[in-house]
Amino acid sequence: MAQPVPVLLWAWGTLTALAGAAQGSFEVSVSPEAAVVEHGGSVWINCSTTCRDPGASGGLETSLIKTDRKNGSSWVAFRLLNIKEWASSPQCYFTCNGNIKLVTANISAYRAPERVVLEPLPEMELGQAYNVMCRVLNVAPVTHLTVTLRRGGETLHTETFQNHTGTGPDDITVITEITPQRSDHGQEITCHTALDLHGSHFENSSSAVELKVYGAAQGSFEVSVSPEAAMVEHGGSVWINCSTTCQVPGASGGLETSLIKTDRKNGSSWVAFRLVNIKEWASSPQCYFTCGGTIKLVTANISAYHGPRMNDSGCPREWIWKEGTEQTFSCLAQGNPAPAVECMKDGVPVSIGVQRQVRREDAGTYHCKASNAHGSASRDVTVQVEYLNIVVLTLGLVGAAAVLTGLGVGGYMYYRSTRI
Repeated sequence: MAQPVPVLLWAWGTLTALAGAAQGSFEVSVSPEAAVVEHGGSVWINCSTTCRDPGASGGLETSLIKTDRKNGSSWVAFRLLNIKEWASSPQCYFTCNGNIKLVTANISAYRAPERVVLEPLPEMELGQAYNVMCRVLNVAPVTHLTVTLRRGGETLHTETFQNHTGTGPDDITVITEITPQRSDHGQEITCHTALDLHGSHFENSSSAVELKVYGAAQGSFEVSVSPEAAMVEHGGSVWINCSTTCQVPGASGGLETSLIKTDRKNGSSWVAFRLVNIKEWASSPQCYFTCGGTIKLVTANISAYHGPRMNDSGCPREWIWKEGTEQTFSCLAQGNPAPAVECMKDGVPVSIGVQRQVRREDAGTYHCKASNAHGSASRDVTVQVEYLNIVVLTLGLVGAAAVLTGLGVGGYMYYRSTRI
């Protein structure tokens, strides 16, 4: 504890108070007013005054170790080090025109918990009450300590210690009672501490202890699969891991699937298989576990993918149409997910799968492109349009008529010549 200001100094201040009032008032201040320091640490204390007397003098009365004095015209500062008093109150003072004034700072030394220990818990019987015990070792000041016990994210118990006596470090034990239910099986219990000191906050926590509830595993166990959904390249492979919360010895699990299983691995509560050469576009293998005679299943979803592919069956390279007929321009691509197909002629988009009447200008080369998230493919499609050429037809008819006329005339002349 801080030593009192010497009696002579106190008496001097009392006797000269009236005289000081006559010569003008002044103030004395300290910074920081309240300090939190780790046990054995150090802090600077600054004493300052509003006194204008050139001969004003000040200092710091304390039982702590003072070093590294610094001062100016209206201030003086000291470094207090190796602070091992848990609570101390150093006093700044200044003498101004024969008057003396004092102001007190409050220094608290703290020690974060050396350890936060959650005692091990036995395997618990369903519905029976058990004590959960947390020990906080070598912490100070205890009056500023808060201890919280949690189950998962739920607060089970919170305790504070404002009525604790003593300022030094101490060991604290907090106990709360729980009655485990089925849903508690596999939950984690943790112990958390907080020291709240004049705006400074220090936290710590224990390692987690898992609750094991006897009789809960058989009726309340879970089966999980990882990954729950997988996207695999067509013909590729993937590992499927099945796990369980079952605690019954002898629990067994596996994977039901139409896919090829290889490279089995397993542990006490899990089993994994490698599925290879996956060519089913969509498949749903099922993880299962048997626990105490009860079977539970969970399904994974596997999708096979590949980039777009274009072939003659879906997108022929050549179409031959007759002018005036009804035709449908078709170009399809394979892929997963289904590719989007776009075709263009002379830079203009063409409708795919829409029936239309064929015109001569439909002839030409169509540039088609299929794309999905895994790539793209393209090909050129040629369209030929057959039509009747009027000029050629007319010339042909004229020629045919001329031939027929010539034949007729020749025949007639021959006929006459033979009659004569």
